Amino acid sequence: ALSLTGLKGEVPEILFSMNVTDPSKANEILGKVKASPIYEEMQQSGVDVMIKGNVLHFAPLSLKSSLETGTNGNPLNIEARKLLGENDSAVYFSVASLTKALPPTNPAARTAVEMVQQFKNINVIGNANPAGQRFTTTINMTDPNANVLQTLVDQAFQQAMNMQKQMEELMREGSDGGS
Repeated sequence: ALSLTGLKGEVPEILFSMNVTDPSKANEILGKVKASPIYEEMQQSGVDVMIKGNVLHFAPLSLKSSLETGTNGNPLNIEARKLLGENDSAVYFSVASLTKALPPTNPAARTAVEMVQQFKNINVIGNANPAGQRFTTTINMTDPNANVLQTLVDQAFQQAMNMQKQMEELMREGSDGGS
């Protein structure tokens, strides 16, 4: 599981957790990591690594105690847990969480927020079978009557038009500045 848990200033805080099949072997490797200078550098950058049960966590220091005690103040919603539990691999994008994490003063972030607010969530699932891996993407719109394909096409054209306007403004500024 990879989760964007928030921002510290403008730096994203990310939690990465994964199951390990042999916790004793993973703890042995983790002991070597903790004895190395790399571990001190990780902690100075605000990240810790730990094993709880059969789960390895790379986590912001702010989550260390809740991971150690097994208490999560911000658990995944039921839809995300179901998605992750029923598939070999899954990515769950919560647009609401993503838009909260983007810095509101950054113009590019504001544009991204405006663009993605039309989407309720975006999911990607992957499942293996003898023929290979199959991935499926599901997009749920904020407006249940909206056409996803039409929205994506409209967004692409809108972004292209915005870029064209920005280029025209830069060209005008460049030609005005030389006279």
